Amino acid sequence: MRLSTAPRTSFRASRRRRHRTIGLREARMPHRPLATRRPAIRSVCACSALRGVGWLLLVASCLLSGCRSWPWRPGPVPQSVATCRNLSHQALIEMEQGRWQSAEPLLQKAIDACPTDPDAQRHYAEVLAQRGATQQALVHLDQARRLAPHDASLSVRAGEIQLASGQLDKAAQHARAALATDRNAAEAWALRGRIQLARGRQPEALADLLRALGYRPDDPALLEQIGRLYLAIQRPDRALMYFQSLGQNVPPSDQGRELLALQAEAYAAVGRFADAAGYFRRATTSGPPSAELLYRLAEVEMANGDIRNARLAAEQALRLMPDHAASQQLLAQIARGPAGAAPVVQVAAPPP
Repeated sequence: MRLSTAPRTSFRASRRRRHRTIGLREARMPHRPLATRRPAIRSVCACSALRGVGWLLLVASCLLSGCRSWPWRPGPVPQSVATCRNLSHQALIEMEQGRWQSAEPLLQKAIDACPTDPDAQRHYAEVLAQRGATQQALVHLDQARRLAPHDASLSVRAGEIQLASGQLDKAAQHARAALATDRNAAEAWALRGRIQLARGRQPEALADLLRALGYRPDDPALLEQIGRLYLAIQRPDRALMYFQSLGQNVPPSDQGRELLALQAEAYAAVGRFADAAGYFRRATTSGPPSAELLYRLAEVEMANGDIRNARLAAEQALRLMPDHAASQQLLAQIARGPAGAAPVVQVAAPPP
């Protein structure tokens, strides 16, 4: 067997050659004293230490919160989370069926099982607000906001409760917090618009409600509220447009008396008395008899030139309320014949 005659390079020789190559490369580079490299080394070490502390804090928080221990870990959720979700689901079923008293103990048990679940806190706040415990409801909503800081609807709900209680400044703070969280939240703009309306600032309220409608073009509550506001500021043509959009989005069977009366008032305000009479007639038959609605029907029938139906509506109003002065005056005017001037139909715009 022939042996190779090439000189063998020892490990030490190859290591010395590699070190010489590195030394030559460093010699060509500009010299940088060690003192100038120490701050960078210290900053890297500080960042590593901060990352280590952050991981330790995260692990400690996960270990201390029993119901939210490791959310990214695959596998079954902890028993406390499962219990909380199950109880919350049962409570939601009770709430949807109107059994608020039955839902309250279920949500109490859900919070006991997992106090850091924001949905349980939110639902419990709704139950408390339903029975009038607004302060306790706000406490649980604040807890839910701390647990879910990126949920703008929690701030909106807190603002709605404050608005219903007449606390306009606190409601405005919640509206600002919701918009700071989500600038495109329609419910936050709607809340701010209702607060402006409660303060008597109709132009600002209309601007906020229209912006909310831009995010939810088919929202029935927004369409109705904007239509009411246009009626209040004597813009019946605009009000009619929004009421017509509302009527297209709501099935005829679901259009209540109030919505029908609003559309009738808008038609009457723009001089379309025949359409107004049709909507008033539907409104009078959609619920218990109302002397005021019958009188408004008689008014628009009179303005439309239908004296017979105007007399019938006024007589029905007087049968319901014999001392209804407006209906008495209208019948007296009809009795005077053509010499009596036609009544001036005024828009009885309900408050927005």
